[in-house]
Amino acid sequence: FKVRGAGGGGGGGPSGAPSNLVNSVSTTSSITLTWTNGDASATTEIYRDNTLINTATAGTATYTDTGRSANANHDYKIRHSKGGLFSSFLGPLTFYALPNAPTSPSATADSDTQITLLWTDAHSLAVNVYRAAAYQTQVAAGVQTYVDTGLTAATNYAYTLRHQNAFWE
Repeated sequence: FKVRGAGGGGGGGPSGAPSNLVNSVSTTSSITLTWTNGDASATTEIYRDNTLINTATAGTATYTDTGRSANANHDYKIRHSKGGLFSSFLGPLTFYALPNAPTSPSATADSDTQITLLWTDAHSLAVNVYRAAAYQTQVAAGVQTYVDTGLTAATNYAYTLRHQNAFWE
């Protein structure tokens, strides 16, 4: 029988495990992982949430995962594979996804001192409302309007809307 997962050394297996797993670039729909190879002649298996998603060729030390969805958190881990033997796992590296912004924002001046903001909510997330970069309030998940009152007549206002998940805005 063969002992697997012990990593390093004889029998044609990987001579070392990968190290320094980092998220080098990320967007709302992708993440690029980089690492240092412990054995440049071994392939590297990349796992997302304990499922093998790719095997990088020998000597490769980067992988971009475009198969993840926005607003979903994932755990990544990697290991070297060579000759049917495996190094120990490196990770997990947890990637907390940035939520997409609310879409189709619009504003209506209801009166000289009141503006109603409207938007489309693609997620079931709270929305943080900012006026001129100053936080105003958080609107509950599923609500797609905010009424800003007590404004000064004949004044221009700029607003920013940001989804808020459990980790990031």
